[in-house]
Amino acid sequence: MLQFAHKRFERDGHVHFCQADIDQLPFLPESMDHVVCLGVFEFLPDYGTALREIRRVLRPGGTAVFAIPSAISLYMMGDILANRALAPLWRIAKRLMGRRSAPRGEALHRNLCVPWRFHAMLRQHGLEPQQDRYSNYFIYALNRFPKLDVKVAQMLEPLASVPLVRYGASVHLVLTRRRTP
Repeated sequence: MLQFAHKRFERDGHVHFCQADIDQLPFLPESMDHVVCLGVFEFLPDYGTALREIRRVLRPGGTAVFAIPSAISLYMMGDILANRALAPLWRIAKRLMGRRSAPRGEALHRNLCVPWRFHAMLRQHGLEPQQDRYSNYFIYALNRFPKLDVKVAQMLEPLASVPLVRYGASVHLVLTRRRTP
């Protein structure tokens, strides 16, 4: 991603990129106007330290954008149903047929957000949500058929604007502003 970004903005002397640990950003306090955080928070065990660091480096009134997978999406509900109800039944059926299941590797733990809890946590850390959107209506099991999965998600995308139904989307996007002291 950094290589792509460098190439994309190579002629703009006002744009700088770096790779850093989200829990210890190498920037001075209040030195950033904007922070964009995509594909990060779901891999953190806890959001608190990262949110404190983002607030620390943002100037008062500065903005931060977050994109984080939702724990309450249609995809996750389907995944939970499949893993808790159907997967054990499938393993039993395979044993009865004399087949052994392949050993399962260690599952990657993802710390997905519950949108209203994420908003509350943002506020606790001095970041005021300004706007939020939802995107990507992926349906569990369709991910085994990527072209169909994307096509269905595109057809369902208008649901991302419908109150209550929007919570079924896979990604929660939030624009925040750092509160002034």
